[in-house]
Amino acid sequence: IYTPLLGLTEKNGFKDDLKKAYLWELNEYFKKISDNSTPLVKALGDENRFWERVSEVFLFNRFLGEESFKPIIEPKIPYRNNPTDLSIKLANKKVYFEVKKLWSNRNLILDNGAVGIKNKAKGSIYTAYNQIQSEKLYNNMKNGTCKDFFFIVLDLSNSIADEYDVLDALYGSLGYQWFMNKDTGETTEPQLIRHPDSLGHKKERAGILSGVIFFKTELETDAGKLKLKLRGDIIINPKAINVPSEDEIKKLKEIIFK
Repeated sequence: IYTPLLGLTEKNGFKDDLKKAYLWELNEYFKKISDNSTPLVKALGDENRFWERVSEVFLFNRFLGEESFKPIIEPKIPYRNNPTDLSIKLANKKVYFEVKKLWSNRNLILDNGAVGIKNKAKGSIYTAYNQIQSEKLYNNMKNGTCKDFFFIVLDLSNSIADEYDVLDALYGSLGYQWFMNKDTGETTEPQLIRHPDSLGHKKERAGILSGVIFFKTELETDAGKLKLKLRGDIIINPKAINVPSEDEIKKLKEIIFK
């Protein structure tokens, strides 16, 4: 029987230490989850879905077993029929996570003779946002009925995307602006600006999204064992209706990036 687990070989870049770290993550997940109908189990024979599910496992393992967070796999999104990947309890509020894995982008674009690379983080954020948002959820957030937080989680481990791509998606892409006097040809000093192409500019209900969590995996020694650590950050959506407090953000960072 074929399984993408067979891809954890040195031929595919998985040297012994890295292979063991991946298998440790999977084993921890299976020890905590006994239900054979979980998404990861279903994806064991599907190459594409499998690696996306592994990204979810990285997040799941930080919360599973932490009873105070009351983690739920594939909880139903409020006012929608489809589930998201994970929810937890944080200070009497629910936090929902939708996980996306990004891959290296080989599609280059030419702009005035310069080579650029499309911001794939933005596309993943928009896709996840569309899976979460609804008019009823937005209205209940606006009137204070819903206090929940919604985060999109991006696994950038196999992608060239970084923090700046996430910032561009939430705040608008960076650019320079200056003004010229047509009569004299004189120009003002260029100023760094954000273009109006962020999620908040493009999507009316962007305030539903509390923020974006991004990470890359790093192989590190923990108590004498090599394990995959998540290294990244949390960027709050400037248009967010429900914004976590500094203490709540700190707690999430302590768990996810511990």
